[in-house]
Amino acid sequence: MHKPKVAVVFTGGTIAGRSDSSLDTTSYRSGVLTGAELLARIPEALDICTPVPEQFRNVVSADITDADLLELHALVSRQLAQDDIAGMVITHGTATLEETAAFLQFTVHGEKPVVLVGAMRPDSAISADGPLNLVQALALAASPKARGRGVLVCANDRIGSAIHISKTNTQAVDTFQARDAGFLGVMMGVRPLFYAQPAQPLLPPCFDLAGAQALPRVAVVHTHLNDDPGVLDYFLSQGARGLVIAATGNGTMSTAMVDRANACVERGIPVVKSSVCGAGFLWNEGKDLLIPAGFHNPQKSRILLALCLRQGMDRARIEACFTAPLA
Repeated sequence: MHKPKVAVVFTGGTIAGRSDSSLDTTSYRSGVLTGAELLARIPEALDICTPVPEQFRNVVSADITDADLLELHALVSRQLAQDDIAGMVITHGTATLEETAAFLQFTVHGEKPVVLVGAMRPDSAISADGPLNLVQALALAASPKARGRGVLVCANDRIGSAIHISKTNTQAVDTFQARDAGFLGVMMGVRPLFYAQPAQPLLPPCFDLAGAQALPRVAVVHTHLNDDPGVLDYFLSQGARGLVIAATGNGTMSTAMVDRANACVERGIPVVKSSVCGAGFLWNEGKDLLIPAGFHNPQKSRILLALCLRQGMDRARIEACFTAPLA
């Protein structure tokens, strides 16, 4: 019986991690096992699809750079352009998985499923979650039901949108949550069950990365009690072309920080105001000159602002990318 071909790109992370102790779930080494070794641990996957593996990286996900993202985008685009590839799975460390997922959602064209998957426990741990997560991700990418739903994240029996999903816990296997939008569906074993018909997230048009050699540098600045607005100037002096402020609450920040951020905008630097709350929507209330992030968290806002800057967008178009799709 013909099995759909699924491209599998391995980047490392906890899912490929190992420790000398089966009880160790925190001090292991990430990116130890190769993609071939991970697939060898799940022979059941061959009953679902024909994996087409490629070892892209084998690192802790915090070491993935914007240059890696551009290279990964080119690889994903090449694989999905092949007629015999039904979909794609990308293994990834969970720390920055949501950033890579959002980047691909913003930049990958087409209806074929792209599924990111990781693990919270290393392969060596008792009750490691990686093997089942990977099998389910492969089943999801091979399923026609997953087409036309945007980039997906599959973990802990849940299916989420790359735009709305975020890591919310340092250790729990149910770390990935979509607190406002909710999940798109669930995995019943290796069978995906969706709550609604296929639909793309409400987003700006997909960005074209043809000829891209680098992304403009965007810095993320966290606010807190007694913060120093001078950090904005520091990042600009280091080459940042845009700023994202990870503010408290409903975009709340000190008067001094607002004044310094407004001054940056007046100098032609786009500044996006996001929130560390992990849920909620920021809208332009006219209180400052900053661009509201909508529902994007700070790390995803950085990705989106960098893509907007690469396209040469002005302030109005950038703000539309963050908030207009839901208006």
